Amino acid sequence: MRTEEVRNFVASYESTIRLCIAKLSNIAHDLELSEEDIVSELTGIASNAERCWTVAVGDAECRRESLRQQINDLLHESSKLKEQLGDDEFDSELSSMQEEVDCARVQLKQLLERAKTKQSDWSAHRAERMQEYEALQATNASLKYQLGQMTTPGGNSRPDLSRANLEWMRLEQEKLYVEKDRRLQQVVAKLDQLTNACSDLGEDGVALAASVHPSLGVFWQRHKSQNLQATINEVASRPGGRLSLGGGALHMNEDPDVSDNTVHGLDAKLAETAALKVRLC
Repeated sequence: MRTEEVRNFVASYESTIRLCIAKLSNIAHDLELSEEDIVSELTGIASNAERCWTVAVGDAECRRESLRQQINDLLHESSKLKEQLGDDEFDSELSSMQEEVDCARVQLKQLLERAKTKQSDWSAHRAERMQEYEALQATNASLKYQLGQMTTPGGNSRPDLSRANLEWMRLEQEKLYVEKDRRLQQVVAKLDQLTNACSDLGEDGVALAASVHPSLGVFWQRHKSQNLQATINEVASRPGGRLSLGGGALHMNEDPDVSDNTVHGLDAKLAETAALKVRLC
């Protein structure tokens, strides 16, 4: 309420009170009331009016405290979101609002809208970080699975959404891709040796590769007549996926398994074919 409006209200209220007292005085004269009775009457009226004003002030204070509590809740939630993100950068606007809310004179409705906007901004920021975290986590888990590496379950612990942790996950992903490419080159070289050896022996090299791991047979059968390096690059560049033969005849197997077990299995098959060639010679 503006100062001028308050002054006008007070002046009008005072005028109303004087008018009512004058009317009551005339009525008291007609009723032949004593001065003591008139004072008692006016005292009762004043007490009733004071109670009304006290209730009105109390209601207004409750509304003010309710707004302050809403603002404090929003600011507290913003601070928690900021903490969850491990964001150490100073948020001057958030700090300013935390100071303003406890000031004796402050425009609370405007501050409430600002607090809502701030909480919404931090919520959106957290959602973006969570999306990035989940994408990195899923890709890294897929790469580790293909490499035969054990992954540690996250359980119910709160995810670390800090910039530092996301950067660490990105670096880990780069290393996993490099390792996948190295392993893939190794597996392809061994598959090439195995199929050549089987060809010399009149054996089915694709079937023998599939006996080590089903994905190897599908991979080699699909790509044996295509550009091998392009195939390697294609597979190495993705964390996982589905390979299928032309026409969709086979689509159930994943990218070639490149775990240590598969590499050792190929070594064992190569040793068997080498021993067989020696015996046949």
